Amino acid sequence: MHAKKSDEGRMVTFKAVCIYDWKKATRIIKKVHIDGWAKSMIEVRYAGYGNFYVKHNEIIEIFDKE
Repeated sequence: MHAKKSDEGRMVTFKAVCIYDWKKATRIIKKVHIDGWAKSMIEVRYAGYGNFYVKHNEIIEIFDKE
């Protein structure tokens, strides 16, 4: 799934890489990168990182904040 600039501020569910497997996480999209090497990557806060990048193939669902 690809993100658009209009998705900033919305919630995203994604597969997060852990040491031995993948975990499912839901966070708010801080920024969407659509140009250059970071094509269609999103930036979220996760696991103590303020700039955790999620690739387009790791996105499960994008939805509005509730």
